[in-house]
Amino acid sequence: MRQSYFVCCKCHEAIDCTPEGYFTPGYGSNRDGSEKTCYACIAKDEAAEMLATGKGFLYINEKTREVSNWPGSLKFHVNRISRSFHNFAGKDGRVDFWFRGLGRDWHGVCIGDQQFSRVYALKVRV
Repeated sequence: MRQSYFVCCKCHEAIDCTPEGYFTPGYGSNRDGSEKTCYACIAKDEAAEMLATGKGFLYINEKTREVSNWPGSLKFHVNRISRSFHNFAGKDGRVDFWFRGLGRDWHGVCIGDQQFSRVYALKVRV
């Protein structure tokens, strides 16, 4: 019989393996699969990493004007989107976008026909 819940290695909560609204198992795991982390803890870890380094990797959805982590547990509204030429991806192959999140302003870049994007914190003006 398949286990219907798991215990998060960070918050130690018992969590349903298929949370409502998700088509994925409800957790991320380390390389060997021995530790499982819930989406809420993944969002906290990714937010902390973004704040510490000023960089991150998120997915842009131009239709909903949102940017999020892979499971969608960390989301931000995109304020502005711009498309331009890219030497590898061609016409409109580069997407630049700007959003505010975690108390900072961010700029993201997506190259080619995909959603995976690099995001960078903008410098604070004094």
